[in-house]
Amino acid sequence: MGEAPMRAYYDIERSGYTPDFISELKADEVFVFGGNLAGMHRDGTEYVAFRQSGTVMGCGVGLRGQSYAIPGVGANWLS
Repeated sequence: MGEAPMRAYYDIERSGYTPDFISELKADEVFVFGGNLAGMHRDGTEYVAFRQSGTVMGCGVGLRGQSYAIPGVGANWLS
């Protein structure tokens, strides 16, 4: 993969895509991840959000710290 194209957002230069591994977030960045509705962040990206970005165990939807949980497992999207 070549050099990432740059983009400006509110006069801040950003990479055109997210790197494979995120090691830190800037003050104005949010880590968005898919999780379970119960908010049991035990593995995968859920666990990364819990350990590094301030999400809260037991909260499966919404913004907590610098992370935003989108429920996928356990959510009833048809109702």
